Amino acid sequence: MKWEKYTIQTTTQAEDFVSSMLADLGVEGVQIEDNIPLSAEDKEKMYIDILPELPPEHLHLAEAVNCRLMDEIRVMREKYPFLNRIGRPLEPSGDNAVDTSVETYQLGELLTYSQQTLNALLRHIDALKAQGDSLAMQIQLASLQTTGVSSFEDAAELVAYGRPVG
Repeated sequence: MKWEKYTIQTTTQAEDFVSSMLADLGVEGVQIEDNIPLSAEDKEKMYIDILPELPPEHLHLAEAVNCRLMDEIRVMREKYPFLNRIGRPLEPSGDNAVDTSVETYQLGELLTYSQQTLNALLRHIDALKAQGDSLAMQIQLASLQTTGVSSFEDAAELVAYGRPVG
């Protein structure tokens, strides 16, 4: 067996979500280097087979996460209107043969997550909101930063001058 090591820097608050997400992606083991070992119960929960048919409560949970994220994305796009001109359309009414809306794509992605991961994600979204932060804003900013753009304001300026972002 070949072992591959990846280093992911995250917060303690997001640890459950990140570990569960990796399990959903097929990673068979996660070593957390914060000197807090996983319990036997946590390790057992990480090994979840993908079920061919999802129970209704799984769908409701995915829809709840999607709804919260969509609310955050709407607020973000109100604050930064240039985001409406780049990327996917926001609503399913924008779905067509070429483009899939953020809402449709995101729900499809969330349905691949385990209920454990969806619950961890809900807790993470709530914790960020309680701190006045937004997961949608964090994700969008991180995406912009991968293209060399350091802030929403810098991206807005580039779009205003007709320069590509990303």
